[in-house]
Amino acid sequence: MKITVLGSGGNCTIPWILSKSKVSKEARKKGGRYVRTCPSFFIHDAKILIESPETIFTTLDRENIQDVDHLFLSHPHPDHTYGLRFVQSLMDYQTSKPRRILPLYMGEQAFERFSKIFYPSVIHFWKNQHLLEPNLIKDKQMLKIKDLKITWYCANKEGNNDTFAFLFEQKGKKVLFALDDVHDLELYPEFYDLDLLIHECGWFDYKPNGEILFFNPKKRWSEDIKFDETIERINKLKPKKTILMNLEEIYERSYDDYIKLEQQYKKLNITFAYDGMKIKI
Repeated sequence: MKITVLGSGGNCTIPWILSKSKVSKEARKKGGRYVRTCPSFFIHDAKILIESPETIFTTLDRENIQDVDHLFLSHPHPDHTYGLRFVQSLMDYQTSKPRRILPLYMGEQAFERFSKIFYPSVIHFWKNQHLLEPNLIKDKQMLKIKDLKITWYCANKEGNNDTFAFLFEQKGKKVLFALDDVHDLELYPEFYDLDLLIHECGWFDYKPNGEILFFNPKKRWSEDIKFDETIERINKLKPKKTILMNLEEIYERSYDDYIKLEQQYKKLNITFAYDGMKIKI
């Protein structure tokens, strides 16, 4: 399985718009691995794009990816979906007809919220321009795409039932994508022998200089997991390797800070993602 990290950041890119933070200034100056776009991945084996944030226009072009055969959206939030307009590239404007139709896979409740609240234009792309074919997924539903077996797991059953993690299996290898809002993801038996866990980093209580990141560091923010809770989960699951992503600008941690954390948690074989990272399982 060949995977490219298109975007390793979170809701806010690094550098973030109008931000004067240390990490944004550093990213503007140094570029490269100090820059982070919104979360997204590409599975080369079946040309599967996971997430379509606003930055997808830039990252697909950066990696010279010219064909997408399947689109997975884990949940409807803007930093995972607002680049959906890339499907307009499938339109032949000389004939006003689509050159091809892109299958879109998304949870049932997620698609409902997506089409009504977050991105109503999806209905236009689907019903009017015929660029998309929605495939609505249920909890624990399994898909087969080429030689990949993909099982979807709802991560917030007590909430909106609109956020999913994906377990990819191929030739005895297993990769779990748990990308965002996965604090309440149930740890199923099949998650305990992973070759790779790709997981959201989680919120830090403190900045690298020791300053409190939030006024109440003991309270979990929103639906997101905290970094310490992510480490606890890795200790439970014991994957062979873990890649942490969703590295937010607000954490005020640069590429160098994450390298230090990798050394701190060396025994867990953790790597922090960066844009353009290539993974082979």
